[in-house]
Amino acid sequence: MKWCVIGAGGIADRRTIPALISDKDNHLVAIMDKIADTAERVGNKYGVKYFTNEEEMLKSVDCDAVYIGTPVF
Repeated sequence: MKWCVIGAGGIADRRTIPALISDKDNHLVAIMDKIADTAERVGNKYGVKYFTNEEEMLKSVDCDAVYIGTPVF
């Protein structure tokens, strides 16, 4: 599966993304975070495209699933 992640800080960077990419059948294709520095840092860390807008990300990359790692509020 090709995954996008919305909300790239905190738990997504520390736990979710490493677990996701540890499976050879899963591929991280893009990161989105409203904080530009976080999006850039995490995108560069994992070698994927990064965005600050979810609509732009979803129009720009081919993905099968999206992990949303943002607070519920």
